[in-house]
Amino acid sequence: MSPDEISLKEWMTQQFNDLKDDIKMLRSSIIGRDKFEAWCDRTVLLETQVREHDMRLDEIAQVVFLLKMLVGLLIPIVMAVIATLIKSWLG
Repeated sequence: MSPDEISLKEWMTQQFNDLKDDIKMLRSSIIGRDKFEAWCDRTVLLETQVREHDMRLDEIAQVVFLLKMLVGLLIPIVMAVIATLIKSWLG
């Protein structure tokens, strides 16, 4: 045998060792059922929190819109009262 050649037994041993390494790598990357269920529960909780947050933001947006409307309606009235007070004070 030349130094470049290996026996079938050595080659098969190397192949099996490579397969064992691949299996170890796969096992380390696969998560268990309990971790997956915990992740799913956390995802559901986060989605619920996002929905609640969006609902609060919608309520705040409605309140801000109503405040803008009230201020828009009150500004002409307040200006008319101020103009009348200034007119009566000067006149």
